[in-house]
Amino acid sequence: MKKILLISCLFIGLSACEQDDTQVTDLPNPTLLFPNLDFRGENYRVSPDLSYIAFYSADPTIRESLLQLYEVATGEITVIGGQIGEGVFWADDSNQFAYVESTVRDGDDFTSRVVVYDAETQQRQNMGSLNLNAIFQIDFLPDGDGLQVIGFEGDLQANREIWRYHYGDEAWTKAAEVQGAFIDGSYQFAPDGEILHIVIALSSGFQGLYTFTIASEESGIRGATKLSHNDIWLSPDGEQMAFINQDGLRSEVWVRDLATEAETLLYVLTRSGDQSRSTLRHLTWTTEGDLVALQNDFDLQSGFVPSLLQIEIR
Repeated sequence: MKKILLISCLFIGLSACEQDDTQVTDLPNPTLLFPNLDFRGENYRVSPDLSYIAFYSADPTIRESLLQLYEVATGEITVIGGQIGEGVFWADDSNQFAYVESTVRDGDDFTSRVVVYDAETQQRQNMGSLNLNAIFQIDFLPDGDGLQVIGFEGDLQANREIWRYHYGDEAWTKAAEVQGAFIDGSYQFAPDGEILHIVIALSSGFQGLYTFTIASEESGIRGATKLSHNDIWLSPDGEQMAFINQDGLRSEVWVRDLATEAETLLYVLTRSGDQSRSTLRHLTWTTEGDLVALQNDFDLQSGFVPSLLQIEIR
């Protein structure tokens, strides 16, 4: 493995990093999951226990994508309905996932409707609508108490808003606003539901890693990285952060230990020729503590062919 340890990255601006400690060894070989899948879709989202795959497929008759659920044990596919196709967010127990069913525009106003789907009972629960143009993340609150989301109302430069829905209250309430430079970040809720992790690009060329406490709306610095990434995925215990680094024709899966700041390279997709459009699109932490990467391989005959790779965390 290759590890980069960033020690004492000083900022404001993260202008200096005193040490860059690099070690290179062999990378683990990922395992191809479900090699005989006989369906084609996009935005695959595998459940943490690897029992289900939620995915979208185009339906030209309704000008939307059909959200569908594949059950690994039986091979059965359940069509949930036409949606906007942005992906789903699984609960840790793999029994439910949440998604944005639709975003409706009325003049300059937008509303986004959130739905929770139960994979076992096949029941949909409408959680109501929010006056948000877009929703970036949906998170299940601890102990099954409800949901929280982060999104924005207005233009892209608007503050990011965190809203919560408690099942007992049956209503959305605003919990916090994320302001300033953080509006251009990537977001991930911590497992306790009280902390938001944010990654933003800095003028120094680093990516700044921050935490935002929802109750107090206070932010703090957690470190920096030279690696470039657009999305982050926290481990179930909140101790590690996974991300995809794009480096020219290389796509890399990295994991960062939030306590030690050590960054470990786990997988590299090197593209050339016909495969130059192949990409790594999404990561999922499994209940066993491994990662599953969604890889889209491009083929001139078939177009994009998705596959799911399980990567062992050593």
